Amino acid sequence: EEMVALEIDSICIKDMAGLINPMDAFNLVKSLKENFDLPVCLHSHCTSGMAPTSYFKAIEAGVDIIDTAIGPFSFGTSQPGVETMCAMLENTEYKSDLDIERVYKIANYFKKLMDKYKGLLSEASITVNTQILHFQIPGGMMSNLVSQLRDQNAENRLDEILLEVPKVRKELGYPPLVTPLSQIVGAQATLNVLSGQRYKLIPNEVKNYVKGLYGRPAAPIDKDIQKIIIGDEKVSYEKSPDLKNPSYQKFKDEVKDKIEKEEDVLSYALFPEITLAFFEKRKNHVAKPNAEHKEIEKAAPKEITKTQPVKQQPQTNGGISLKAPLPGAILKIVGEIGKPVKKDSVIFIISAMKMENEIVSPASGVLQKVFVKEGDIVQTGDVLATIA
Repeated sequence: EEMVALEIDSICIKDMAGLINPMDAFNLVKSLKENFDLPVCLHSHCTSGMAPTSYFKAIEAGVDIIDTAIGPFSFGTSQPGVETMCAMLENTEYKSDLDIERVYKIANYFKKLMDKYKGLLSEASITVNTQILHFQIPGGMMSNLVSQLRDQNAENRLDEILLEVPKVRKELGYPPLVTPLSQIVGAQATLNVLSGQRYKLIPNEVKNYVKGLYGRPAAPIDKDIQKIIIGDEKVSYEKSPDLKNPSYQKFKDEVKDKIEKEEDVLSYALFPEITLAFFEKRKNHVAKPNAEHKEIEKAAPKEITKTQPVKQQPQTNGGISLKAPLPGAILKIVGEIGKPVKKDSVIFIISAMKMENEIVSPASGVLQKVFVKEGDIVQTGDVLATIA
């Protein structure tokens, strides 16, 4: 009622995890249509397998819009197929105005693309997983988790992470599992499992969430977990002083020699370290001849493999080795060679799983040597530096 009073144009029921069952869809849509003279849209995913039936019951209740996907990209963690829903409406009083023959032409076009890139798809993203009814993980989040695990060579740990996600979500005050909070919860759950110790590695985004920069959570954050994540730092749900004044020009001035378009400024404002690394790669990029590009575009790869350069671990000559806790890219070297460091002080910032992760000193001492440079790709266990 409050939203309707604000003169909204429509109401969308967003079921990103595919959890709404048919009768709940029917009753919810029916109630909304009886009480408000507005179009109602239902958005769901097929992750649990219920979405097509839930859509049909919503149609019976008077829903105006259902979100679908073209056949080759439908089902699994995606939406029901548009062709399927049109077929379900045959011999009923409900009709769509779609030209199904044109839809099939579109589907055939994208089927060829699907065949070309199927090596990049994970089975978990294209199949029904009834365990979602228990884990309550949205389709987009599931796809992201699988992608992250593939990058970490740890796809076999998916079940462990699915069990960890509800625990992390509860401890963080039940944030809604929509972007970006779904990625924040998923990344923390993944790190908890892969590192072998819960909250041993904490991305900066998780710290900012706990500090209140993403707004007030639906429920209180677990006090013990909050202490682990931010210590005694203050939590505030008021607008940050840094956000009260327009800052676009400030960011633009900071990278004025590197930007090519407005989007560059926005990228830098949101992800400064990652964007600076991107600017550097873009500047040094050498375009290949057009003919070579065309040949590559025509040839579909038969098999997609990943290779990593074989690294010889550096000689540390004594001291304590600081090793990479997970694969990623070195975004920033914070420590200075020859300068004292304290235990748990930040030495590196590494980009992993689309998050910025701090790598801290295991002991107090002097930063003796650094074996990497900004932009380097590292693997778990690589020696990054030594502390003397």
